[in-house]
Amino acid sequence: MRSANYTPQGLAGILCSRAEVYTLLGRGDEALSDLDRAWGLADGLKHVGLKRKCQLVCLQKKINVFHAQGSLSEMGEMAEKALELSQLLQDRKGEGLALIDIGRAHVSLGEYEPGLDYYQRSFKIQQERGNRLGEAASLNNIGVVHVELGEHEQGLEYYHRSLKILQEIGDRQREAMALNNIGVVLMKLGEFERALEYHHRSLKIHQENGYRLGEAASLNNIGTIHFNRGGYEQARDYFHRSLTIRQRIGDRQGEATSLNNIGDVNNNLEEYEQALDYFHRSLKIKQGIGDRQGEATSLNRIGDVLFEMGEDRKSEEVYQKGEALGREMGAKVTWAYCLSGLARLHLHRGSLQLAGEKIAQLRRLADELSSREHQGISLYLQGGLHSKRGEKGLARAAFEESLAIFKELKNDLEIGKACFYYALGLAEMGYGQEGEAYVVRAKEIFTHLGARGWLRRISEQGDF
Repeated sequence: MRSANYTPQGLAGILCSRAEVYTLLGRGDEALSDLDRAWGLADGLKHVGLKRKCQLVCLQKKINVFHAQGSLSEMGEMAEKALELSQLLQDRKGEGLALIDIGRAHVSLGEYEPGLDYYQRSFKIQQERGNRLGEAASLNNIGVVHVELGEHEQGLEYYHRSLKILQEIGDRQREAMALNNIGVVLMKLGEFERALEYHHRSLKIHQENGYRLGEAASLNNIGTIHFNRGGYEQARDYFHRSLTIRQRIGDRQGEATSLNNIGDVNNNLEEYEQALDYFHRSLKIKQGIGDRQGEATSLNRIGDVLFEMGEDRKSEEVYQKGEALGREMGAKVTWAYCLSGLARLHLHRGSLQLAGEKIAQLRRLADELSSREHQGISLYLQGGLHSKRGEKGLARAAFEESLAIFKELKNDLEIGKACFYYALGLAEMGYGQEGEAYVVRAKEIFTHLGARGWLRRISEQGDF
């Protein structure tokens, strides 16, 4: 880049702008290189206030790069520095943004309570400044934490408060995003028709505004609802429509998500080779853009398919890679999914000590995350372990608690899995007749959802 005609401040600004473009293109290392050069130029400025302002911009841009890469610890470190610099500058706007970014880093790492605290502090600043858009953003973020904690009604309350402000100030694009968020929670609550209504309202706004990125997100969310209801062909259609848009606009992160979702459909329809193809394509993108958390997620999905195909050794290798990556990054949710895969694999092999170790790790993570879903999964895996050890009382208690959790969450697929494992556990201990009711219930759920793989498992077991 020719710099002869630019002041150091002007050149630093250009480098920051180019870094922003590199970030959008998934070229994070080049973005960071530009930002380091910009920081060096800012550091040479004699005016202290101007120097700090330029450095704050550099930090804010770096936060975006690390967020895109899934480098959560680095993102948190940059946000802490941005907070300190904003406070020195008495820049309340910058302080509010830094608090949000620190909160995002904590939430992404599964540290919900500190994340919530930072979001609430940001909300107070937005109120003080009379920044209605900032208030809406903070309310939305607080809602996210409550949803992650399984407090769906509280999450909905904050989402609706955010939506009301956005409608009042006429921000249609963010209104559509808020509608999407409400739809996601309603889906988690099993209120699929209402969820579809919100997602279609969101889709309509995005299409009217010509906002293709938001349109793709809405199509993806509608596909997810159909997927959760067992409407796999409808889901696949929406996922493909979302994928097409994301590829056209160069949204690599979104493209990888769509590829994973299509792979999930293939996996549930026992189209394993196709599923592997989509998951590997997603993995390649995640690795290309430096999204390590997304890489671990794709590895977990690949491990699931290999397990279904009976490729136990390959499945274990892939799960271990995903687990190591999740543990290294502190991405507890991704780590937990890989642990559940490994625990299931060891149970299948009869490696009870290893299974017990992985289940114990999963349970600790689930408690740290306050994740009811992972607690429920760990419990039916624990029930399977007790069954193989002939510990009927402990097995029954674990399975019953798991079922209670998933009924509370209205998660039909996991209820079906818990029923299947319950019946299998009872059969292993010689109480097959007692488990017949659970087999019937599991069949009903899997038939309704069109979960062919799970129906095949039941068929392969023969008489419980």
